[in-house]
Amino acid sequence: MLLDLISDKTRRIFSSFIIITCAILLGSLIAPAEANAGHSHAEPSAKQQRMLAYGDSNTWGWIPTSEGYPTQRYQAPAGWPNVMASILNQTTDTKVIIDGLVSRTVNLDAGQPVGDIPAAAFNGSKHLAATMAINAPLDWVIIMLGTNDLAPAYQRSPNDIAEAAFALAEMARRQNNSLYTTYSAPNVLVITPPPISNTDKTPLHGIFGGAQAPSEKLVAAFAKTAQQHPGIHLINAGDVIYADGIDGIHLSRASHQKLGKTIAAYIAQQSAK
Repeated sequence: MLLDLISDKTRRIFSSFIIITCAILLGSLIAPAEANAGHSHAEPSAKQQRMLAYGDSNTWGWIPTSEGYPTQRYQAPAGWPNVMASILNQTTDTKVIIDGLVSRTVNLDAGQPVGDIPAAAFNGSKHLAATMAINAPLDWVIIMLGTNDLAPAYQRSPNDIAEAAFALAEMARRQNNSLYTTYSAPNVLVITPPPISNTDKTPLHGIFGGAQAPSEKLVAAFAKTAQQHPGIHLINAGDVIYADGIDGIHLSRASHQKLGKTIAAYIAQQSAK
């Protein structure tokens, strides 16, 4: 009988030990789960503002040279998209995607391919929807195109260029829930290209000879066309800069700085509304 009592007592102690151990283990599993559950309900971080800068060599960041080309590009923090991003990031988490292609027009194929790049690739209207889908979601699409369309070979008037630019902007505005997504169409900002300089004594004269006067008429053409497209934003780059690079077509570092500041101020103002 003594052995039976000992055995019963041992069994009771052992059972109590098992119960306590299980309770401790269960508590250790539940606590992290509750902590994680609480964490999942924490306030989310502020939404990142995403922008696409869509343009030509002056968006890409072409550094003007006395030889015309070859060249390289301005690196961050230079280049107007980078300047803009730097300023906006002081108050709002902002990512700017740069899609600038040398020689890109608003909606015309180039006269010929360049290396492995086909002539159609320089047509801004043939790539915009795809690059917007690639980089979605987007809060803003900023379009600065039209300088290359001034080349006499394209035979375009300032009004032709303005109408093409706003047709491209309307394309951007149509990209609502595009490519099977729930992303809304972005705000669209058109930048009237700055006037070019006299290219008579530069290596780019063969391409842009005679284009200076038409470039100065773009501001009026863009402003007039904008009236037919309410909801599309417009800034005239010529209010703050001109193509002051040594080649007469591209922007100096200082002009990139001024343009980036101007666009950043406009977007900040619009975002605050």
